[in-house]
Amino acid sequence: MKRRQPVQITGLFLLLIILAIPFSCGDLIPSGQMDIADGPSVTGKDLALIQRTETQEIPGEEQVTSSSCPECQSGSESYGVMIVDESMMQELEEMNANDMAHPLPMATETAAKLRISSAGDKDLSQYVPYFGNNRNQGSCGNCWAFAGTGLTEVSMAVQTGVTDRLSVQYLNSLYNGGTGSSWACCGGNLGYYTGFYSGTGGKKLVPWSNTGASYVDGYKSCGSYPTAQPAAQIATNPNYPITSMSYGRIDTWTSDELAIANIKNALDNNKAVYVAFYWYDSTSNPERFQMFWSYDAEDAKFDPVAGAGTSGGLVGHAVMIIGYHDDGNGDGYWNILNSWGTRANRPLGTYHQDMYINYHAIVPGTSYPVTWYYTLDVTFDSSALLQPVISEINPQYGWNDGPVSVSISGEKFAAGADVRLTRTGYTPIIGTHVQVPSDSSITCTFDLSGQSSGSWNIVVTNPNGLSDTFENEFLIGSLVSDFTYWPATGVAPLKIYCTDTSTGFPAPSTWNWDFTNDGIPDATGQYACWTYQGPGTYYINLTVGNGLETETILTAIERE
Repeated sequence: MKRRQPVQITGLFLLLIILAIPFSCGDLIPSGQMDIADGPSVTGKDLALIQRTETQEIPGEEQVTSSSCPECQSGSESYGVMIVDESMMQELEEMNANDMAHPLPMATETAAKLRISSAGDKDLSQYVPYFGNNRNQGSCGNCWAFAGTGLTEVSMAVQTGVTDRLSVQYLNSLYNGGTGSSWACCGGNLGYYTGFYSGTGGKKLVPWSNTGASYVDGYKSCGSYPTAQPAAQIATNPNYPITSMSYGRIDTWTSDELAIANIKNALDNNKAVYVAFYWYDSTSNPERFQMFWSYDAEDAKFDPVAGAGTSGGLVGHAVMIIGYHDDGNGDGYWNILNSWGTRANRPLGTYHQDMYINYHAIVPGTSYPVTWYYTLDVTFDSSALLQPVISEINPQYGWNDGPVSVSISGEKFAAGADVRLTRTGYTPIIGTHVQVPSDSSITCTFDLSGQSSGSWNIVVTNPNGLSDTFENEFLIGSLVSDFTYWPATGVAPLKIYCTDTSTGFPAPSTWNWDFTNDGIPDATGQYACWTYQGPGTYYINLTVGNGLETETILTAIERE
């Protein structure tokens, strides 16, 4: 931009000017598949259900919790439990018989061929999106939902590379309407879990981060319905669509050797394992699970058979195996993730279960085993699971005086993607003429006219609702060059003092002053001065830059 402001320079001496100006002249970022119809049918109530208070201190004998559920009684520790009554015992016996008739063929080889006696380790923890305090069912008896969701999260991470927390609250709020004596806090099993996602829940998995999808039923119990989060208040978009979900029980009753082989085989194929186990919750049973969880170290080994006891109230719980260690000499353990939060002795919320136990041990007074082992098969709609990832935008800036065309690089971009610039407190700038020539490239145009200068986020959202945000990676710049000079009149020889007053974002950082109009800078810096020796018309050129752009302003100094 140009302007002309005359300065009168004559041949007469008029005035000696004394200036007090602070400047000087011169330079100045392989899962398997199984259709639901192929899986064994499981009926009955909770295979695994424990209720607990949210206290994190190690409980004393006087710390007893109770539930308003008429079928529930409190245990001697801080964990409320659901009693396995005669009706449930009969259902468990029927389930056990059905499972044994239709075992999941996890190990097609013999135990010897699977070399279970050899040392080895497996760790699926990298596929688990959350541990500890974030995995705390509280007093709600939905351990089955936490364990089932955990198996699903591992399957999704293994198959698709998407590691995301899935909402347990979504199931809690919808399962049996989120109310009544059979809602999620009253118990369930892996069959109920898969049935939910094949029916009421629909074939979609809702992220924990969705609006209303975080877990809030931790203070609820079987009788304290309804759910604290109405289903209508949970946002289901984005979501992860599934095409099928099924489960099956692992054969652990043929022999202990084959039981270990089968469980290892599932884990070696990157499948987490669902475990349900039962024990008598009695003060005469000091090895029961609550005592072990409360007092033993995180690396201590639990033997569920020894902890089953022989008398008292029969209870159960469900957890998830996420790995194992075996020294090859008869000493090993399953690494298990619980859903009882953390304690001082269990900062990760995990424990070790002895690997070498009696797997076909029967719960005293029943015909079914102490421990039950299941795995889950989930298949995903791969085209709808695209989680976009932005890696680069070019150019990384534009000016707020018009449109700019950009190219965005990354991966898993889908046709029909929405692209926009966002900034807290400002209306998003929607991209137009969006093209997705490949899953790693997007082009579009942003109209930046009059937009606020500063750092903006780039957000790409695929049609499935999944998005990625590239924070503060696009700069809207502005630059307006200007300067003042003084004195406005005088006699030759006359010294002119110039002050840059340019504005912009980023702030101006370079200045080149051309006082002789020959294209060669005579001074640099925000302040400059020059002496004109005789009368005449002179031109001052200032070129200012802010690291992104430069702009030149010219002023004519004219003779009177």
